[in-house]
Amino acid sequence: MRRPLNSGFTYLELLLSLALLAIMSVLIAGSMDFSRRVWEQGANLSDTSDQAIVRYELRQIVESWDRKGDAVFVGGQDRFSWQGLARVAGAAARFDVSVETEQRNGRTDLALLRALDGQAHVSQTLADQLKNIRFLYFGQIEARQERAWHETWPGPAPPKLIKIEALRANGRAWPPIVLKPGKMADQRLISSSSPLPPT
Repeated sequence: MRRPLNSGFTYLELLLSLALLAIMSVLIAGSMDFSRRVWEQGANLSDTSDQAIVRYELRQIVESWDRKGDAVFVGGQDRFSWQGLARVAGAAARFDVSVETEQRNGRTDLALLRALDGQAHVSQTLADQLKNIRFLYFGQIEARQERAWHETWPGPAPPKLIKIEALRANGRAWPPIVLKPGKMADQRLISSSSPLPPT
């Protein structure tokens, strides 16, 4: 007996098509999950490289400061600054360097401001879209105190360490940046004069 041509799908055909649809949906879901993980790893790598660049930039500036001389350091909750004399092309020149937070369009940026011999400050954004930026200073404010972390630093001498903590705008924590003012200058002094560290 012959089947009529317009009778529709058999159960076997329907089951086969559902099985193929299930296999295709599993493959598509797997590739979407893989794409999401690659996207997240790319964003994490971008955050890590941005933070490494900021850390390098700040270390080049802060750790090359000469802790001796007439330089003045002042640290606050939203900025720190360093003012003093520097040798530029063989002549003494006054410099002013500060790292501070700047509010722009509802977001907080970490900025570096530099000026030489009273000229206008040149601003450079180190990191953008941050929140909860904190500056902390480690050392002794008074001679009888123990070394500890402080939210402000009265100066004029710099602290032993400076720590910058922040969160990204998406809520992810930034690893803290810890800087030692004058580290490179101290190392130059050690290597050029004595095997003993400076006091």
